[in-house]
Amino acid sequence: FGADNIGHDVFSRTIYGARRSLAVATVATLVGFTVGGVVGLVSGFYRRTLDDAIVAVLDIMLAIPGLVLALALVAFFAAPGSASPTQQTMWATFALSILAVPTIARVARAQTMVWADRDFVLASRTLGTRNLRIIVREVVPNILPAMVSIAFIGLAALIVVEAALAFFGVGDVSGVSWGIMIQNGRSQVDRAPHMVLFPALFMFMTILSLNFVGDQVRTRFDVRESGI
Repeated sequence: FGADNIGHDVFSRTIYGARRSLAVATVATLVGFTVGGVVGLVSGFYRRTLDDAIVAVLDIMLAIPGLVLALALVAFFAAPGSASPTQQTMWATFALSILAVPTIARVARAQTMVWADRDFVLASRTLGTRNLRIIVREVVPNILPAMVSIAFIGLAALIVVEAALAFFGVGDVSGVSWGIMIQNGRSQVDRAPHMVLFPALFMFMTILSLNFVGDQVRTRFDVRESGI
């Protein structure tokens, strides 16, 4: 892959940079998956006033451009000089987690509303089964495939946002990641395009792969009642 402007091996940095880009996006996705899943479950199962309040909050969060929100949060809480590199990375992860919550919560809510009205759930309620047991035993196993599928797609989106934060110089820019490599090679893209091309290519292949895996998860575990 050649070398950059100060002699660093581009291939080694591209491979090493994947660790940070994937780690931050993966942790943020897991947090968003957990929080968003619980919020969506509660909203879709209990409904009424609680559902209206949760939906209103989710709509507000979705109305704010994700990249703008992430830039604002990281710039405010982890401005250079006011936070250590570790703290900057933690705040970047926190910002990405917030972006993941509303999308997963809406999917979990929609799926919960579908499965909560099925006959086997109504039968469990008739038998006096507690709501928590119904959620854990009857609802959660059926909504997980859709949630996992959207989580893979969300992970791909968060990798792009993490790279964008590094590209704009927000957060910890002292390490190595795909976004930092692209930002460092931006000024020399006309003379040394390989400095930008290879990290961007790896990011593209990773995002494409994650979207493909998400589609396969949805197809593989999709319940087809007509075939039962």
